[in-house]
Amino acid sequence: MSIDGRPRLKIVIFGASGQMGRSLVKKLEASSLGHEVFTIPWSKINTEQGFSDFIKFAANQLKADDAILFANGLTDPRLSYKTLVYSNLSFPKMVIEATENMAKLRYISFGSVLENVPELCEGNPYIQTKKMLYDLVCEKSRVLEKQLVHLRLHTLYSSNPAKHMFLGQIFDAMAKGEEFHMSDGRQLRQYHHVDDAAATVVGLLERGWEDVLSDQPTLELSSGEFIKLSELANYLFSELDQLSLLKIGKIESQSGEVYSERRPERVEIPILGSRPPLEGVCACLRNFLETVV
Repeated sequence: MSIDGRPRLKIVIFGASGQMGRSLVKKLEASSLGHEVFTIPWSKINTEQGFSDFIKFAANQLKADDAILFANGLTDPRLSYKTLVYSNLSFPKMVIEATENMAKLRYISFGSVLENVPELCEGNPYIQTKKMLYDLVCEKSRVLEKQLVHLRLHTLYSSNPAKHMFLGQIFDAMAKGEEFHMSDGRQLRQYHHVDDAAATVVGLLERGWEDVLSDQPTLELSSGEFIKLSELANYLFSELDQLSLLKIGKIESQSGEVYSERRPERVEIPILGSRPPLEGVCACLRNFLETVV
């Protein structure tokens, strides 16, 4: 079945319990095309029998243009290098190599715009493994032409941020009424609500990416709106009348940080319905505080 020439797809999502995975499932299931969405828990796929069962399912159920989405990546650089490499690189590689000779499937991997910053790759195992994943996609794309795309993301936010991330630390400090120490905050970031990013990914999946790829299999999701971390922090603490808790300049910035509005090396895809970052993050902070008070 298809609508306006767009097919009804079968889509496998790894990492469906994570922030991006949950939003992708929600957006795909709400699509008017009636996609079939398959979520496979990590506890199941991460066994020899579970992986074997998945390969049998893929061979019997998936057809050309159906897709496998790798939303299972880990982001905490404090995890062991071995754990990060397995989740962010080795596992996607295993899946691609086990299915690449089946029907002409499509694959979406997720990375970070910070992969373009060599100094950060060297000092951050998470970013390093995402760069390695991009290199894998490039290698596989030489044979599986335009079946793969690596989407580079800016910072995603929701009402439940990871505690090791900048926003998670702000939310936690605000909830506890504790001082928040940060660098001078000159670093520039784009902040995208995870639902807006997921809607953009679903739109790309439904219309295809073949016509927008350049010579490399990567696209950068962007709103074009950069803000300084200090600007974001000041806004949040001021809006919640907690400005006295914010201590800017108390810690040093990480080596290789981004202080300019870098132009992407690859093609930009505009974020669909991207909400203003300051107001959007603040709304999520208020929602978060309502759940913990």
